[in-house]
Amino acid sequence: MDRAELSVPAYTPAPSADLRLVIEPHGSSYVYKTIDRRTGEIVSQYPVEEILKMMSEQRYTAGVVISTIA
Repeated sequence: MDRAELSVPAYTPAPSADLRLVIEPHGSSYVYKTIDRRTGEIVSQYPVEEILKMMSEQRYTAGVVISTIA
């Protein structure tokens, strides 16, 4: 898997954007969300939703999303 496929998409807010950072507990870690105060829209999140879903599956083990073969 190409490294670019795993990167978090960049977000460049509009000059008039009013953003806030929300940190939510998620098991033994945290979820970081950037939210537009005016619309309530989540403009970015780390880890992304797909990773959170994967982590909640019983068969998930740490490191399964990373390929160490060059």
